[in-house]
This record gives sequence, C-alpha cells and structure tokens, in this order.
Amino acid sequence: MLGRRGHCWASPGRDEGAGWLAVERADAEKGFDGRSLATDRRQERGPIRTFIAAVLLAGVGLGAKALFMEVAASDPSYLLFFPVVALSAWYGGTWPGILTTLLCGAGEAAVFQAAIGNAGLVEPAAQLRLALFGVAGAIVSVLTGLLRVARTGAEAAREELRERIKGQEHARRTAESVAARLDAVHSVASALAGAVSAEDVGNAVLDAAHRTVGMHAGAVAVASAAGDALLTITTIGYRPDVLESTRRLPLDMPVPIAEAARSRRPLWFETEQQLRSRYPILSTFPNYRFDGSMAVLPLTLEDRLVGAMWFRFAEARSFTPDDRTFMVAIAQQCAQALDRARLFEAERIARTEAEAAERQLALRSGVSEVLGSSPYYERNLERAARLVVAEIPAWCAVDLVDETGSLREVVLVHADPAREAFARGLRARMPVDLDGPSPIARVLATGTSRLIPELDLETIATRATTPETLDAARAIVGRSLMLAPLMSGERPYGVVSLLSSEPGHRFGERDLALLEDVARRVGSAVETSRLYRQLDQFKGTVDASLDAIFMFHPRTLRFAYVNEGAVAQLGYSRERLLGMRALDIEPNFDEDGYRDLIGSLSGGAQTSHTFTTVHRRIDGREIPVEIFLQAVRLPEGEAVMVASARDISERIEAQARLYRLARSERSRAAELNAVLQAMGEAILVCDSQGQVLLANQAAERLFGDLPVDYQQLGTRLGGAVLPPLGVEGGPLEVHLIHEDQRWIELTTYPVVLEASAGTQRAGAASSVATIMVMRDVTEVREAQALREAFLGVLSHELRTPITTIYGTTKVLIRPNSTLDEGTRAELIADIGAEADRLYRIVEDLVVLSRAETGIELEGAPLLLRHLLPSVVASERQRWPATRFGIEVPERLPTARGDATYVEQVLRNLLGNAAKYGPTPGSVTVAVEANDEEVIVRVLDRGVGIQSEEATHLFDLFYRSPATASRARGAGIGLWVCRRLVEGMGGRIWANPRHGGGSEFGFSLRLFTETDIG
Repeated sequence: MLGRRGHCWASPGRDEGAGWLAVERADAEKGFDGRSLATDRRQERGPIRTFIAAVLLAGVGLGAKALFMEVAASDPSYLLFFPVVALSAWYGGTWPGILTTLLCGAGEAAVFQAAIGNAGLVEPAAQLRLALFGVAGAIVSVLTGLLRVARTGAEAAREELRERIKGQEHARRTAESVAARLDAVHSVASALAGAVSAEDVGNAVLDAAHRTVGMHAGAVAVASAAGDALLTITTIGYRPDVLESTRRLPLDMPVPIAEAARSRRPLWFETEQQLRSRYPILSTFPNYRFDGSMAVLPLTLEDRLVGAMWFRFAEARSFTPDDRTFMVAIAQQCAQALDRARLFEAERIARTEAEAAERQLALRSGVSEVLGSSPYYERNLERAARLVVAEIPAWCAVDLVDETGSLREVVLVHADPAREAFARGLRARMPVDLDGPSPIARVLATGTSRLIPELDLETIATRATTPETLDAARAIVGRSLMLAPLMSGERPYGVVSLLSSEPGHRFGERDLALLEDVARRVGSAVETSRLYRQLDQFKGTVDASLDAIFMFHPRTLRFAYVNEGAVAQLGYSRERLLGMRALDIEPNFDEDGYRDLIGSLSGGAQTSHTFTTVHRRIDGREIPVEIFLQAVRLPEGEAVMVASARDISERIEAQARLYRLARSERSRAAELNAVLQAMGEAILVCDSQGQVLLANQAAERLFGDLPVDYQQLGTRLGGAVLPPLGVEGGPLEVHLIHEDQRWIELTTYPVVLEASAGTQRAGAASSVATIMVMRDVTEVREAQALREAFLGVLSHELRTPITTIYGTTKVLIRPNSTLDEGTRAELIADIGAEADRLYRIVEDLVVLSRAETGIELEGAPLLLRHLLPSVVASERQRWPATRFGIEVPERLPTARGDATYVEQVLRNLLGNAAKYGPTPGSVTVAVEANDEEVIVRVLDRGVGIQSEEATHLFDLFYRSPATASRARGAGIGLWVCRRLVEGMGGRIWANPRHGGGSEFGFSLRLFTETDIG
C-alpha cells in the first residue's frame, strides 16, 4: 500500500532540504478485516443488482425445467432448481439464494403444477416436496453464501497480504533511498568539515553530487567582495579554458547561475530547449554544448548570498522532489561550509598579517635602535641592513648621491657573505647611469618608490656593457626588486634597494611598505648625521668667526660657551672665560641694569637688543664693541642668552674720519658727497635747527619723498622718539610708517660746523649738525623671527608628538608585555593620532621653509566635487564628535589649483573649525561658483572671531586671544593656507557669522581653455 498511496514532497526554496525525509503512511498503516474487500465489492455492486440477478436466475431455472420436460418428456421435479439457487447464493449471497428458492417454488406451483392438471398444491406429497425444496434451497443458499463469504474473505486476505508485501517493499526501497541520501549528506558534511578553503569546499560538493545524483559536470562559484559578481572557484567535467571563460560572471548577466543568485531560488531545466529559449547568450560561450539537463542552486545563509553552483547531466531527466530537495540540502551545506572557509581564511590572513606586522614592528624597532645608537650613520647603516636581510632573504644596498652628483655605494650586504662578493662584482661591472633608464635612476628622478615583481632580461640589459657582463647578469633574471628613495624635504638624495636572493620569492606591496618605512628611518638617520656634521661645521664656522660669540645663563650670567673669536678679542683662554661672568668683561654695566635688560628679553617683552659698549681685555685695554643680544629657548625648555660682540674700532675710526670730513672745508664737500652717495646705508644730515641739509641716494630710495626736517623724520619713522639733535645716539630700531614690516636701525653722530670767515668777524659761534646713518634691518629681523618661531615650534609642537610616539612605541615593544588587546589598540591609535599631528606640522613647516623663496604653484584642473568627500571623511575620523556636512551643487565647474595643496588648506580649515568649536558640534563645507571662480566656505558655530582681527588671523604666529586657551597651536596653519591659496592665484578670508561662529573661505579661479596652453 505504501507504493500505491504513499508520497513524498519538497517545500519550495530553502525549506526543501528536509522535505524528502517526510513520507505519508496513512493508507499503509490502515488495518483490514476479513470482510473489507468483499464488503467493498458488494457495496460497489449494490443490493438491487443482486436481487435482480436472483429473479433472473429463477427465471432461468424455470425455463430450463420447461425445456427439459419438453425434450425428455418427464418431470425432474425440483432438481434443476438447486443449481440455480446455488448460483444465485454464490453470486448474491444467502438472501438472493433464498429469494431464488422462493421464486422457483412459486414458479413450480404456478406453472408446472397447473400445467399438469393440478389445481394447486393440495396433495400432501406435493406440499411436502415443496417444503423440502424450500428447506433444501434455504440450506443450499446458506451453505453457498457461507462458502462465498469464506472465499471472499480468503481473497481479501490474499489481496491485503499482497498489498502489505508491496507496501513493505516500497517502504524498504524508500528507507534504502533515505538511508543512501542520508549517507550522502553525512559524507558531504564529513568532507566539508575538513575543508579549510573555498576550493576544498567546492571539490567536496562536486564529488558528492557526482556520486549521488549522477551529474557529469558542474561548478561552484562564490560571491565577490563587492557582491556584484560570481567568481568560479572550482569545476568538474570542464576543461581549464572553460573555467577561465567563466571565472567572473557579473550578477546582472543573463545566465542561469546569475539569475539563481539574484532571485535566491533554485532553477531546474529538464531539457536543453528550456535553456536554449530562456538564455540565448549561452550559445556565445566557448565550447558550450546543448545537451542533457541542468540544476542551478543559489548558496545563501539567512538570505545572504554566499555563491551559487550548477550541475549538468548528460541525459535529459526529470528532477523528482527527492532529487530537488537533496540537491538543495547539499547547497545549504555548501553555503555553510563556504562561509566557514571564508571566516577561517579571514582568521588565517589576520593571524598571518598580525604575525608579519609583529615581525615588521620588531624589525622597524631594531633598525631604529641601531640607527639611533650613534649620530654618524656610516657606522650604523650596515648593521641596520643586516637586520633587514636577516628578516627578508635578499641583497640590501644603500646608495647616496655625493656632493659631485655621483652615486656612491654605502652599504651592500647579504646573509651569505659569499653572495655579497658576487653582488659587488656585478655592480662594479654594471655601473648606474643617473641619466639612463635604470630603476635606481628613475627612483632618484621621480622621488617615488618602485616595485618590480620580476626582473626580465631587457631591464638588466640596459646596464650590461659587455657580453660577459650580460651573461653574469642572467643570474638575477626572474628575481624581484624594490627600491625606495631617501628624501631630504622633497629632493631624493639616495636609494635603498632590496633584490630577492631566490628567483621564486616575489616582493609585494607589504614588503614595499616595509622598505619605505626603513628608508624613512635611514633617511632620518642620514639627515640627523648631516645635522650633526652641520652642527660641527657650524661650530667650526662660529669658532672661526672674527666676532666674539658668547652664550650664558640668565640666572648666573656665567658663560656656557665662547668661540675662538671671543678668545682672540679678549685675550683670555677658553677655559678661563668659561669660568667668568658676562659682567666681568663689561665694566660699563651694573648688575641690576644688566639683569633688567636680560629679563625683558627672556620674558618676551623684546626679541633682541642691540647696543654698543666696551669690553675689557686681559691686559686692561678697553675695546668698543657692538653687541647683538637675544634670548634663545632650547628644545628642553631652558632659555639662554646669546651675545654676538663685534669689534667696532674700525667702524668708529671710519665714523671719526667721516666726522672729520664733515668738519673739513668746503673744498672737500664734493669728496664727502661722493662718499655719502656711494654708501649703502641711508645718510641724512640735519643742521642744528633740524632742517635736512644733505641726503644720499640710499635715503631717497628708502623714503621716496625725503623728510624736510628732523620732526617729520620722526613722524615718518612711526612716531619714534629720536635722539636729540647734536648728540651721539643709537643704534635705535624703528619702523617706517605705513610699512609695519620694514625696520630701520638709526644711529646719530654730532658734527661741529665751524663758522665762516664773515660769521667769525661778527663774533658768531660754530653750529652743531647731526648725521643720521640708517640701515635697513628688515630681513635680519624677519630671519630672526623665523628662526625664533622655528625654535619655538620645535620645542613646543614637535616635542609632544615625538615624545608620545617614542614612549608608546617603547611600551608596545617591551618584551613579555602584559597589555590586553584593548589597551594595545588604544596605544596604537595614540601613535596614529600623534603621527598624523606630526605629519600636519611638518607639512606646515615645509611651506614655512619655502616662504623665503616665494610660493608659486602650477595650476592644474581640479574637481572639488571629487576632492571634498575624501578630505571630509578623513577629518571625520580625526574629530568623531563633530558632524561634517557638504553642500556642493550638482554641476560644479573645474577649478584651477594643485590638489595636494588644496587638500592641505581644507584639512587646516576643517581641523581649526572642529578644534575650536563646541563638542559635539557641526561643521559645514559649502561650495558655489560664479563666472570667474569657485568659492569654498567652511562654516562653524564655535566661539567666533572679532571683525577687527579677521585680517590678522592669517599673519604668521598670530593666535586669537578668544581661542588660544582652548587648544594648542603654533599660529602658522592659517598663514600656510594664505600662502598656498595666493600661490595658486586665489584669495582667502575670514568673517564672523551672524548668530555665532565663523566663516573661513577661499576661492580659486576657474580652469579655462587658456590654462591648457
């Protein structure tokens, strides 16, 4: 019964996996009694039919008796009726047999007895015979009916037995099929449990499908990382070229596997005609054959697409529900195994990357420690290079460009010393032409790193000068090479290169990043060494200077350094001078006045002070000197005083000669005028009333319109209080009015003008004139200001991030560290934040260092619509508490500027807005354009600015009093923005916003056709 009435089913979609295990057994489990089949058949025939048959059989019996009597001419009595009664009872049962008996008896009485002259059954014998016939007929009916029931019961029992046997056979076959499928599922699960890669998963699934459902070809594909394509990972039954042609299938491609992946439902194609009509594009695939059937199944986990697979069958077939649900179950297991393989691969990659990062961190730390062990790089470079080759099997070389422009090999090492000799011999026979196409020449020309995964003979042949050299160079064909420049600012001055020692070893981007980091550390060590050498050279230069240089502490006034010029000027030995105080050689100063002067310098009230005094030599002789005194704050935070004393005996003598010339007779006036006009300093001569008598060309160039008298001169010099007329005074530093950035050093000298002969006869006395010598010291002051600012930045801004990075790195590399992963991640984040801060400071300092030569940038097409999102995204990471918004029109024209410097300007403006704004706060970047320029505004709701200070915000080292206490800063960021924007031909501004906050904006000219040429 199970084979006849049982059935199995498969739920659609992902619920099909368990359907083929459910079998309905209601009919098979239903019991039968002995009469069920007979009863069913009687019910099918109906009682009316049986009684009609009984009547007809009675008629047949009567007719047979009549025929017998006609033929035999004798009366068989009731004998012919018994077969009819038995047949009626056999056909219809007991009651139809009794009915036939009654009908036959009635027919005997009515037909045959009347026909032979008997009017009725009046004779006792006839009645007895009729009664006996009735009783016998009833007995025959009962016996025949019982015999019929027994036979029918036996037939029903046999039928039930046959049905049960069939049901058991079907159940056995079903159980065997279920067991086989379960075994197949278990074997697939076992195979997938040991699969650690996506290829292993695909091979296991295809092998199981081949063994269980009989497919002859198939493939498994995984979803791409972007989710827009399927990547075939393994196939069975296809040639490798077919796999290559289907390696990547876009998800929107009209092919079965892509549609199944998009719809997340399996597809069943029982004939090739279905495939041919639905996907005509399949005919364009190489080596595609139209034959058999195909099943395509998506691989999903919780409606997340993992991949897809397809099975091809050699012959056309129909997919039963069991086949479909079994293949769907395999697909579900495959999806789970692929997801596990993905997680395992991600864990393996993460572990490998972590181990590699740990090794690289140790290598970087070791290189830094070796390079920092001595200020002279030649002693440390080889040790650092050997650390690198101990980690990476390669040759490591460091080449520097010397002062003559030639390339000099500094280091060439390998873990095997024998290989070092081979490399040195090869490099000696293949010199680098810095103007040629060699990799080292290109890196030095571009200042960018280069990775060559595999050296070919053509690249090597460019440096081989002889056939013998080319034959020797073939030994490095197939090896991997990477090079990184050593930079000084934006100029490369050397190259660090690694050549793999084995042909099969290939360098990748991670190796190149490590080499670039090592190159930065080597470059830093080389630069540090050069700075030490420059310091030595500077010290030698200072020692060789004729001026006396003193450095002393403002508290003790004791000398900490003196140069050879001081030794020569004063006659003391260096050792004796280092034990003396500043007042010991300056007799014209009392200690209180000297400390007041030093206090004004160290306290910041003045940046420097220039004055004239006398120094007392060891022999007691006093010499006139001009002293330039300034306070210098060291990186450690301590302030020291530096004094440069120049012997001005010759200058005084020259001024005395000038004084004597001024007193000479009129015959020498022309000579005096020539001397004055030839002097580079501006000279003005005033009489005793202050009227300007004489001015040289330098004074005319300095003032333009010459002042007419001494009072007007003071007004032109910013209202400065000038020394009285006729008195030696100065030097005094003043600035020109309307030119606040231009400073003048003014010194006055009295000159006695003797009266003329006519005046003398009248008894008049001689008059006193005043000579004013003015020297432009603007550049000196600016250089001094830049130097002091630079020292301030070094001491305040650079020290904090460097200290943080150095200390945190020491904590991270500490052996046997017990830091948990959260603390380690926080420390690494601190290093990244301080490194980013250090990078931004260095960027600003680079612009600051270029300011002296002027900044003029080449204009290139700039798409602000593409640049802004990336800059804002990076600032969102720096300032997570601040919301950043962008307002950019759909059609924004192309601007003219440099993308790198525009990005630097945007970072400074966005960083300032977030740094000085509220927490949490919001910053909006609004962009618009007109017919001439593109305008960018950075809007915030911070503390705001004052209208009167808007123009000063972009001055060098200026910091607004309203924001200076809120965050650290050097006061150069906005100055850098102004220099960069103006260098690109744009303009920049700052305004307070209505309702609070600030607007910082800049504009760039539109890029036009004229800019292309």
